[in-house]
Amino acid sequence: MSRLSLTCASWLLNGEMGILRFRLFGFPVDVEPGFWILTLLFGTWGARSIQGALIWVGIVFLSVLVHELGHAFVARAFGQQPSIVLHMMGGLTAWRPTRDLGRLRQVLASLAGPFAGFGLGTLALAVLLLLGQGKALVDLTAGSSASTLTSTLGALAFVNYFYSAVNLLPVLPFDGGQVMAAALGPERRKLTVTLSLIFGLVIAGFFWRFDRPFWALLFAMSAVLTFVNARRAIGLRLVSPEVLDDVLRRARQALDEGDYDRAYAMARAVFEAAPASDMRRRALEISTWVAVMTNNAAEARALLRDLPPGESLDPLLVGAVHEVDADHEKAAGVLRSARHDGDRRPELSAALVRALLKSSHFEEACALSVEELESLDSADARRVASEALNAGRAEAAAQLFSRLFQLAGQTLDALDAARAFLRAGKRGPALEVLAQATRTGSVDVPGLRADQELAPLLAHPDLEAALAAQGTTRS
Repeated sequence: MSRLSLTCASWLLNGEMGILRFRLFGFPVDVEPGFWILTLLFGTWGARSIQGALIWVGIVFLSVLVHELGHAFVARAFGQQPSIVLHMMGGLTAWRPTRDLGRLRQVLASLAGPFAGFGLGTLALAVLLLLGQGKALVDLTAGSSASTLTSTLGALAFVNYFYSAVNLLPVLPFDGGQVMAAALGPERRKLTVTLSLIFGLVIAGFFWRFDRPFWALLFAMSAVLTFVNARRAIGLRLVSPEVLDDVLRRARQALDEGDYDRAYAMARAVFEAAPASDMRRRALEISTWVAVMTNNAAEARALLRDLPPGESLDPLLVGAVHEVDADHEKAAGVLRSARHDGDRRPELSAALVRALLKSSHFEEACALSVEELESLDSADARRVASEALNAGRAEAAAQLFSRLFQLAGQTLDALDAARAFLRAGKRGPALEVLAQATRTGSVDVPGLRADQELAPLLAHPDLEAALAAQGTTRS
């Protein structure tokens, strides 16, 4: 059975001890102890010999692994990085989405597992037919009348056909249920889990009628637990707004403390439960910030689509989503528009400067930094000026370095401003800022004289006067 996110995975055995780990075709694979235990238990059921039980374990291991590899190969083809776990109740292929797959690709990823199983079963059947032993597919208890190879191939074909067909039934969390959920879409989740419950109970009754209690119990439990969990989220709508508001407050606190999993879980619970669109918007902002802070562009984009109609998100957050998605031009556009509309928050200005730099708007980044220098970090402003200078925007860099010198009084800023002015062909402003720095008495005169880039300014009378006022003469 496939899953679209590692956060949805819940292992039936949580311990690390005894887990077999390896890589196959580039996919990390974990085999938990419970997989071997339950498979061996079924292998010894019916008085099988030790050899028969071990063969059965091998058949189940190969079948479940091929099933999960089917999911994994298709997921990787769609740009994901899946991993595989074989656990007590079967297998799980999971990945953190790096992009929005869309409904069709989700359906294909879910169907890939069962069809990989059908392929393996067909291969086993083809070998049986080539050997003239097709009867072994029906008579799996042939005993001495069938060779070990024949009975093994027959069991392999039967297990894969049966397991794949069962997985296609429309019950969550089986692959057929995942296909149904993807086809109906997240906005019809209530309908999905209701249909899953109905189908699950009907199928459980069918298995019970034909004396298959394990499969009856499995489908009944799967359908009921999925339904109860979904209804629990829907039932939160009965919780008072005051309680939901307190959950949101604690989610925001968890976000500020860097406890992203907790913040996301609480925010999504409120989003599902809150009747008011404003509260849903606030919950959505918290969960989207979590996606941004964990650099999950696909999740951030998907969350933006959950925005309640008529509501708008904080432009700082929208800009951050575009930034983590590497669309710096769009991020700059959103933040620039917000600033034009009067949003003067320092963090928004800093984000806009960063987006402008990454989208190569160096002059605008420098001009904004000059305007907002008192609220910006000086180290960040120096980085802006340096990047602009390296990009050939010397005059814009010079203005920012000069403003930094005026604000902080650091001689290095004045020297950088003078160099930038010279590169821009502005000898007068270069001389002026260098003279100002010299008059402060903090200039390293020997170092200044050794600076080849500033050497053309040293012969100027104004600079000579400034040096003399510092008690220094030219050699």
